[in-house]
Amino acid sequence: MSDDLARHVGDVVTDAIARREELSRQIFVRDGAIIIDVKRIMAELHPEGPARGDDYNVELSRCKDYGQVIGWVHHLCGKTWMSPERIRKFIDVALKANELALPWS
Repeated sequence: MSDDLARHVGDVVTDAIARREELSRQIFVRDGAIIIDVKRIMAELHPEGPARGDDYNVELSRCKDYGQVIGWVHHLCGKTWMSPERIRKFIDVALKANELALPWS
C-alpha cells in the first residue's frame, strides 16, 4: 500500500469515527428517554446561522417493542432535520435501550 493510499485510508477511518461520535452526541439516552438534540443537528445543517431547536424526547416506554420503534421511525422520517444516518442511530439507540436485537444480528 502506498503512503498516499495509507494516509487516505487513515483519514477515512478518522472521519468515520468522528462522525459516529457526533451522532452519539445528537441522539442518546438520558433519564428514561431517547434525546434527539435538534439544536446540535440544526447547527450542523446550518452552520451559518444561529442554531435553534429544542431537544426532541422519546420516552423509552413508548418504543419498547419493534412495532413502536417502527412507528417512531415513520414519524421521525417526516422531520426536516432527520436523515438516514440519524434514523439508523435512533434505531440502534432504541433497540439497545430496550434490550431488543435485530432478528438477523
